[in-house]
Amino acid sequence: MYIILVDRYGANTKFFQEEGKYNVPENARAEEIRIYRDNFNHPSFFLYLAHLPFQGHQTRPYSRKVLSEMKLIYDKDLSYEDWANFAIKDKASFFMIFQDEYLHADRFTLGFTINAYQINIHTGAEE
Repeated sequence: MYIILVDRYGANTKFFQEEGKYNVPENARAEEIRIYRDNFNHPSFFLYLAHLPFQGHQTRPYSRKVLSEMKLIYDKDLSYEDWANFAIKDKASFFMIFQDEYLHADRFTLGFTINAYQINIHTGAEE
């Protein structure tokens, strides 16, 4: 399993969170999360991350202590090629957490948890 720390408000990044349009009764209130990023080392390259509950994507809460014992991957350290290599791996093993939640002022409060969202990773180029 990979957990990627994502800056959802970073440069060249668009963040969308909304109630799912295709949810079934079991996850009727689940929210879809989408992140779109462009302007990598070539202006036509883009990255698209999607947490889609209707596809069975999970949300897992983690304590700060548990996360400190895991190897986190920082999105700022990833090149477009790194993202492209992730996109061809087993999709079930990628989760993202948000940098602003990871660094939240209450992060050292007892019982504080951070949600990790299972995601699909897509890369491509616009013509």
